[in-house]
Amino acid sequence: MSGTAHAHALSHIAALPSGGPVDPGLRVTLNLHPDRLVGELAILDRLARTASTSPSSSPGPATAA
Repeated sequence: MSGTAHAHALSHIAALPSGGPVDPGLRVTLNLHPDRLVGELAILDRLARTASTSPSSSPGPATAA
């Protein structure tokens, strides 16, 4: 995706929500295609690296799908 298309997509999504932030105590289910790439990394690898370097991350309990 080009930089312009990327910026357009992000601004479109950012304009959709209404209301305030979600309570950080709520659990969120994220559905994704684990084989998709983000740059050179599979999205699950990217999420794992981001979570492990984020100062505010705290992994929740593992759950069976």
